[in-house]
Amino acid sequence: MNIRIQFLGAMARLAGEDERTIEVPNPATVADAVQKLAADPAIAGALASCTYSVAGSPVGASYLLREGGELVLSRD
Repeated sequence: MNIRIQFLGAMARLAGEDERTIEVPNPATVADAVQKLAADPAIAGALASCTYSVAGSPVGASYLLREGGELVLSRD
């Protein structure tokens, strides 16, 4: 399934973009999405210190994502 990733703050600077779409298995958790993102060396080291949110609410690594959903990653 496809998930839209939105990068905020320092994460956007590291990623070199504000958003991207990734493909993850269905079902997938935040941890699955983060694991996929870890393949990008520009942001891999910063992922462990990110905060994650969906629809404006903080979520943890075990949160189940939905097809077409958006996961926001931020880091100050």
